[in-house]
Amino acid sequence: MCNIVTNWENWVVGIFSSAIPMGITVLFGYLKWWQPYSRLKKMGVEKIFRNQEEGKQSILTEIKSSNKLYVFAMRGETFSDKTNSRIAEVALGRTDLKQHYLISSLDNEYLKSRANELEDDDLIDSVRKSISCLTRASKEHYNIKLRLHKEIVRFRIILLDNYLFLSFMEEKRAKQTDILKINKNSPLYKTFSTIFDELWGKY
Repeated sequence: MCNIVTNWENWVVGIFSSAIPMGITVLFGYLKWWQPYSRLKKMGVEKIFRNQEEGKQSILTEIKSSNKLYVFAMRGETFSDKTNSRIAEVALGRTDLKQHYLISSLDNEYLKSRANELEDDDLIDSVRKSISCLTRASKEHYNIKLRLHKEIVRFRIILLDNYLFLSFMEEKRAKQTDILKINKNSPLYKTFSTIFDELWGKY
């Protein structure tokens, strides 16, 4: 009987001794994530989407209720290709939405290096198609303006009345990376709004 009790006690101790390190590991991982995210929240980041597909509905909601849409991007097909993008379909369908699109010029020297970086043979062609679509839209609707830049693009700006959707270029396309949803009262919103205005004025 004594051996049975001892074995049972050893079994219980064994479970707890293995569970405690696991619990500490889980807690550490939680705190490691939560602390920087809590700082981001203080900076106005309300949500982080894993990619554009996950954040699409939120972007669409803001486009439908906003009075302006300012975009700084490399190719801009999310906002130019109505046949393949619901976001473009909704945005370009609004004649009362002030739209400023700042996408890459075809003679931007960074285009080729970015295409090599992504191993994307269609990058330049997709930029050409976006320019064509947005040029046509700007001729048909007075509320749509297009300008072409020659910048090295390391982030994408989607700026609306109440929110900034910000994504950063990595070794993949902007719409495949995390997207930060940032409210208008934050310093990040104000900073990137100023950056957009300066780039728009430059070109």
